[in-house]
Amino acid sequence: MSWRDEKVGQSQTQVRYDRRDHNVSILATVRAALRDDRLLFAFQPVVCATTGKVDYFECLLRMREPEGGIVAGGEFITAIEQLGFIGFIDGYVLKQTVQELSNYPEIRLGLNISSLTACDGRLRLPRNGGHLC
Repeated sequence: MSWRDEKVGQSQTQVRYDRRDHNVSILATVRAALRDDRLLFAFQPVVCATTGKVDYFECLLRMREPEGGIVAGGEFITAIEQLGFIGFIDGYVLKQTVQELSNYPEIRLGLNISSLTACDGRLRLPRNGGHLC
């Protein structure tokens, strides 16, 4: 192995360590947001192309920063997936969506879960035809 190859290998290792440290920091932030009830939904209307009417609302996960700013899910979901904690977030999203539906039974909601959660076999839907309520 040449000196250059060795240096490239070292810098790639450092990049992986830096990324992991960054992801762990994000995880700590999300766990604090969960604990402090700072995860919330933005309700995105999904409009029927034929009628132009709202068909349902997609529940998009957001995190409120302690200072009040809002962080989109795309800023933290990938890190949570990479660390293996996405099941906790998906469980939270499912629970909150069901709560919203119980509060407002007349609305239709859609939600997103990670493909990792969908494929791992631990997420179970009720046996009443797949309906959650």
